[in-house]
Amino acid sequence: MADLHFLLPTTLKSKVVEWLSEDIPSFDYGGYVVGGIEETAVLICKAPGVMCGRPFVDAIFSHLGCQVEWLVEEGDNLKPICECARVTGPASALLQGERTALNIVTRASGIATYCQQLVEAARGEDWRGEVAGTR
Repeated sequence: MADLHFLLPTTLKSKVVEWLSEDIPSFDYGGYVVGGIEETAVLICKAPGVMCGRPFVDAIFSHLGCQVEWLVEEGDNLKPICECARVTGPASALLQGERTALNIVTRASGIATYCQQLVEAARGEDWRGEVAGTR
């Protein structure tokens, strides 16, 4: 699939800071407990759907000093159970980013999956228009 990073909002970096601040408004007890030892977390698909939200996950973990290795592409149809990505970095950073990243990727993937179902329903009725949304 084409690289669509240029479509991301220009405010993405500040949004990442906002999202993480909202999720961890004060002292990060979990991060303190696990410390800075390097670990690898695995993003696992547990339900069928369309992968969506990779650029947001990349931005979150990049901000936290982690590296994301994607095993699936944006727009791929996923069948459970499969590994989607591996994220490597300090354990504290993995914990700081995981909830925000998971919330975004599950929301985006849910919307993409529903849109795919709408497209399939339209094609099933021999409709030749476009299914599109701007917001």
